[in-house]
Amino acid sequence: VEAGAQLRQALREAEALEDPALVAHARVEQGRVHRLRGRPLEARRVLEQAVEAARSLGAPELLADAWSELGATLRDAGQLDEAERCLSRALTWSQTAGRSITLPLLHSGRLLAGAGRYRDARGRVEEALDRALRRGERLWVAPCKAALVQVAAGLDDWMVFDIGLDELSREPWVGVTQLHELVGPLEEAGRLAAERGHLGRAEAAWLLCARLWSMLGDEARARSLRRRASGQEDARTEEAPRWSEPED
Repeated sequence: VEAGAQLRQALREAEALEDPALVAHARVEQGRVHRLRGRPLEARRVLEQAVEAARSLGAPELLADAWSELGATLRDAGQLDEAERCLSRALTWSQTAGRSITLPLLHSGRLLAGAGRYRDARGRVEEALDRALRRGERLWVAPCKAALVQVAAGLDDWMVFDIGLDELSREPWVGVTQLHELVGPLEEAGRLAAERGHLGRAEAAWLLCARLWSMLGDEARARSLRRRASGQEDARTEEAPRWSEPED
């Protein structure tokens, strides 16, 4: 709540200063908060505004960030084809701006994993992790490892699954955004492990995910995952939010 209030205040201040670049940046951050809090419709609306603002400014760095967040939002909502197009644009604009492509690669890898294209996903996620380690982008190392654990479960690569989960359990996480980027892949990794009969591994993934939700202050989700890990709740997944395509 506090982060959302701060972003709304920052957006109002940027608009009052009549600074289009600050407004576009504030909209990207606001869209990210909406996405991480499970509000895809609001996220999409704000991020599409950010894309248009960045286009009018001719600002490749802002375009890279806006397309990346919009792609992640659409991915989380199950709009995979459109998400893939957005993330492709994010990669292009990141390279144009000379920016790191770690985050667009990670989002793209998670998209491919969500589509069941685990071998393709592995290449993207491993490249993102390698870049994060080489460039010292510590904030994105843990999210890359979480995505790799999910991909490993999809590929029945249980050695990589076990190593990744062990490393994540000892990872010194920093920042709410990074914590939010871990929970989705870990919960899905647990589901895949359970589906394949690896109940101990599923339990470990869900318990770690529950710990993360507790750190984020969502005890309801943490309790649900603990019940699932103990066999008291089925590993059901909710249908992703959907919406109609906007008219031209």
